[in-house]
Amino acid sequence: MCLSNDDCTGQLDLVENINFAVYASLQGGPHNNHIAALAIALKQVATPEYKSYMQQVKKNAQTLASALLRKKCKLVTGGTDNHLLLWDLTTLELTGKCYEKVCEMCHITLNKTAIFGDNGSISPGGVHLQ
Repeated sequence: MCLSNDDCTGQLDLVENINFAVYASLQGGPHNNHIAALAIALKQVATPEYKSYMQQVKKNAQTLASALLRKKCKLVTGGTDNHLLLWDLTTLELTGKCYEKVCEMCHITLNKTAIFGDNGSISPGGVHLQ
Protein backbone atom coordinates (compact mmCIF):
# COMPACT_ATOMS: atom_id res chain seq x y z
CA MET A 1 0.00 0.00 0.00
CA CYS A 2 1.32 3.45 -0.92
CA LEU A 3 1.20 6.06 1.79
CA SER A 4 2.59 8.84 -0.41
CA ASN A 5 3.46 9.50 -4.04
CA ASP A 6 7.12 8.85 -3.23
CA ASP A 7 6.24 5.33 -2.03
CA CYS A 8 4.32 4.55 -5.26
CA THR A 9 6.76 5.90 -7.85
CA GLY A 10 8.07 2.45 -8.79
CA GLN A 11 4.58 0.95 -8.96
CA LEU A 12 3.24 3.84 -11.07
CA ASP A 13 6.12 3.45 -13.49
CA LEU A 14 5.35 -0.25 -13.77
CA VAL A 15 1.65 0.36 -14.43
CA GLU A 16 2.45 3.02 -17.02
CA ASN A 17 4.93 0.74 -18.78
CA ILE A 18 2.46 -2.16 -18.87
CA ASN A 19 -0.34 0.05 -20.20
CA PHE A 20 1.94 1.53 -22.85
CA ALA A 21 3.13 -1.91 -23.98
CA VAL A 22 -0.34 -3.46 -24.12
CA TYR A 23 -2.55 -0.74 -25.54
CA ALA A 24 -1.96 -0.04 -29.22
CA SER A 25 1.21 -2.11 -29.37
CA LEU A 26 -0.18 -5.56 -28.64
CA GLN A 27 -3.88 -5.02 -28.22
CA GLY A 28 -6.43 -3.82 -30.67
CA GLY A 29 -9.65 -4.76 -32.28
CA PRO A 30 -10.10 -6.45 -35.63
CA HIS A 31 -10.27 -4.23 -38.66
CA ASN A 32 -13.46 -4.70 -40.64
CA ASN A 33 -11.66 -4.58 -43.99
CA HIS A 34 -9.39 -7.46 -42.90
CA ILE A 35 -12.37 -9.54 -41.82
CA ALA A 36 -14.13 -8.92 -45.14
CA ALA A 37 -10.99 -9.75 -47.16
CA LEU A 38 -10.48 -12.96 -45.22
CA ALA A 39 -14.11 -13.98 -45.75
CA ILE A 40 -13.84 -13.41 -49.51
CA ALA A 41 -10.53 -15.28 -49.74
CA LEU A 42 -11.90 -18.25 -47.80
CA LYS A 43 -14.98 -18.35 -50.04
CA GLN A 44 -12.77 -18.36 -53.16
CA VAL A 45 -10.43 -21.11 -51.98
CA ALA A 46 -13.40 -23.34 -51.15
CA THR A 47 -14.43 -23.56 -54.82
CA PRO A 48 -13.61 -26.48 -57.13
CA GLU A 49 -12.17 -23.99 -59.65
CA TYR A 50 -9.56 -22.84 -57.14
CA LYS A 51 -8.60 -26.42 -56.30
CA SER A 52 -8.20 -27.15 -60.03
CA TYR A 53 -6.15 -23.98 -60.49
CA MET A 54 -3.81 -24.88 -57.62
CA GLN A 55 -3.33 -28.40 -58.97
CA GLN A 56 -2.29 -26.89 -62.32
CA VAL A 57 0.10 -24.47 -60.61
CA LYS A 58 1.73 -27.44 -58.85
CA LYS A 59 2.01 -29.37 -62.15
CA ASN A 60 3.56 -26.32 -63.82
CA ALA A 61 6.16 -26.00 -61.06
CA GLN A 62 7.00 -29.70 -61.32
CA THR A 63 7.33 -29.41 -65.11
CA LEU A 64 9.67 -26.44 -64.72
CA ALA A 65 11.70 -28.35 -62.13
CA SER A 66 12.01 -31.33 -64.47
CA ALA A 67 13.09 -29.10 -67.36
CA LEU A 68 15.73 -27.39 -65.24
CA LEU A 69 17.05 -30.74 -64.00
CA ARG A 70 17.26 -32.04 -67.60
CA LYS A 71 19.44 -28.99 -68.37
CA LYS A 72 21.73 -30.04 -65.47
CA CYS A 73 20.60 -27.15 -63.27
CA LYS A 74 20.88 -27.73 -59.54
CA LEU A 75 17.71 -27.41 -57.47
CA VAL A 76 18.37 -27.26 -53.75
CA THR A 77 15.75 -29.91 -52.96
CA GLY A 78 16.19 -31.88 -56.19
CA GLY A 79 12.71 -30.96 -57.42
CA THR A 80 9.45 -29.71 -55.91
CA ASP A 81 6.33 -31.07 -54.26
CA ASN A 82 4.54 -27.71 -54.32
CA HIS A 83 4.63 -24.40 -56.18
CA LEU A 84 8.10 -23.32 -55.02
CA LEU A 85 11.55 -23.87 -56.53
CA LEU A 86 14.92 -22.95 -55.05
CA TRP A 87 17.54 -22.89 -57.79
CA ASP A 88 21.23 -23.03 -56.86
CA LEU A 89 23.09 -20.89 -59.42
CA THR A 90 26.58 -21.43 -58.02
CA THR A 91 27.26 -24.32 -60.41
CA LEU A 92 26.63 -21.87 -63.27
CA GLU A 93 29.00 -19.35 -61.67
CA LEU A 94 26.15 -16.86 -61.29
CA THR A 95 24.81 -14.99 -58.30
CA GLY A 96 21.15 -14.68 -57.43
CA LYS A 97 21.50 -10.90 -57.41
CA CYS A 98 22.84 -10.81 -60.98
CA TYR A 99 20.32 -13.36 -62.27
CA GLU A 100 17.44 -11.48 -60.65
CA LYS A 101 18.46 -8.27 -62.45
CA VAL A 102 18.79 -10.01 -65.84
CA CYS A 103 15.37 -11.64 -65.45
CA GLU A 104 13.88 -8.32 -64.36
CA MET A 105 15.06 -6.76 -67.64
CA CYS A 106 13.20 -9.57 -69.45
CA HIS A 107 10.06 -8.90 -67.38
CA ILE A 108 10.46 -12.13 -65.40
CA THR A 109 9.93 -11.81 -61.67
CA LEU A 110 11.88 -13.96 -59.24
CA ASN A 111 13.73 -13.38 -55.99
CA LYS A 112 17.39 -13.74 -55.13
CA THR A 113 17.84 -15.86 -52.03
CA ALA A 114 20.60 -17.26 -49.89
CA ILE A 115 21.32 -20.96 -50.13
CA PHE A 116 23.30 -23.32 -47.94
CA GLY A 117 26.98 -22.40 -48.00
CA ASP A 118 26.53 -18.72 -48.89
CA ASN A 119 28.73 -16.25 -47.01
CA GLY A 120 25.88 -13.78 -46.59
CA SER A 121 22.77 -12.36 -48.13
CA ILE A 122 24.42 -9.50 -50.04
CA SER A 123 25.36 -11.74 -52.96
CA PRO A 124 23.25 -14.89 -52.57
CA GLY A 125 23.86 -17.95 -54.72
CA GLY A 126 20.29 -18.84 -55.51
CA VAL A 127 16.92 -17.70 -56.76
CA HIS A 128 13.46 -18.48 -55.51
CA LEU A 129 10.85 -19.23 -58.16
CA GLN A 130 7.15 -19.44 -57.36
